[in-house]
Amino acid sequence: MCKYATVSSHVLPISVFFLSPGFVVDNNQMEIQSMGFFKQGRSSAVYLHGILYKNKTDVIKNTRRILHQYRLKTPITGDDFDFLLALFELHPESVRKFGPGVKSIQVRENATYRQKEFSIIRVDDEEWDMSFMSCINPPSRYTVFGKACRCAVTNQILQYKIHAFGDQTNIQCVLTGELVDKQTCHVDHYNPEFQDLVLMFITDQTIDVKKVEYKEVPDIVDDGQVFFTDSTLAEDFAQFHALMANLRIVTKRANLTRKRGKRTFDFFSTL
Repeated sequence: MCKYATVSSHVLPISVFFLSPGFVVDNNQMEIQSMGFFKQGRSSAVYLHGILYKNKTDVIKNTRRILHQYRLKTPITGDDFDFLLALFELHPESVRKFGPGVKSIQVRENATYRQKEFSIIRVDDEEWDMSFMSCINPPSRYTVFGKACRCAVTNQILQYKIHAFGDQTNIQCVLTGELVDKQTCHVDHYNPEFQDLVLMFITDQTIDVKKVEYKEVPDIVDDGQVFFTDSTLAEDFAQFHALMANLRIVTKRANLTRKRGKRTFDFFSTL
């Protein structure tokens, strides 16, 4: 006999549940009592603020509607505020970000990329960026570890770029032959690629990534600034990187569109 979840006028068949924070199901009536994700066929249905969305795509569409509907620094109100607050509670860092409580949610412009993003203003007047995609698809522990590894070798990457350009304004991309300048170029890892290099380090040092701790400055999920709490771990990876990494200067387009080698390990899907 097929079991169903009922929310308002929505009735959908239930299969395997994703155990998200705050997600509760009454086993007798199969009514969703709180927010979260669950499998509905091959899609992940989402229940937020009293509404059952048939998949994550619908949640993203509604979130982007809000993002582009409101003017910069204008408080989001009504059902839109309630929807975003419920969504942001699914963020991996929601407890830390919410702190003593959320006073307001606004749309701001990212200072680096000049794109719209959400910010929460807490009751203590601190402001925190909030990535809605991290609420829908939280990064794995390996992804966060990899980000911390990148931060550990920032100086090495900068020094390589300085050395590669010397006193030249432009040099050739090794993949396309196009001229590229120091400001717009990418420093590419190859043979091994960066993710494979991190895996080699994890294996070599027998690291349990579930036990690794990170500094909470400024934001360990959204803007990529992730630092190991253990400075020795950062120094060890920097030394490993200096010995094992192969670097080259390429254009942004060449780096983002080139075919990657097959990996035995995927940071973005491993928990």
